Amino acid sequence: MTSFFKGVFFKIYQWFKRLNIDNIPEYTSVCFLSVLVTFNIITVVMYIRHLFGAPFMYIPKIPSVLIGLVFMVLMYFGFIHNGKHVEIYKEYSKSVWSKRTGSFIVVTYILLSIILLISLIWLNPK
Repeated sequence: MTSFFKGVFFKIYQWFKRLNIDNIPEYTSVCFLSVLVTFNIITVVMYIRHLFGAPFMYIPKIPSVLIGLVFMVLMYFGFIHNGKHVEIYKEYSKSVWSKRTGSFIVVTYILLSIILLISLIWLNPK
């Protein structure tokens, strides 16, 4: 599972580096990926709440922000600290992640995450 997120980090990092949006694409990539993973966890929790009949559209803000910050710190130490992003870039630039397949995997992951989160609107009984 970690290699999947390393691959996703690599591809997002590569996109931000190519777009030249800012001077620190590694930090932008970690922030983007941690927000995406936090949305995934919130989506899973809301689907579980829906299965048990609880009002699932309630999202507690403080725990959600804390989860996002924890993921941001964990991803910083896993992907950036001590130049790990350079090692990840060198390792994954020779793999399938550097080709169109990697882009397809990441775009599919992002779209599925967004679609599943938005699909909760149709589950709302009101």
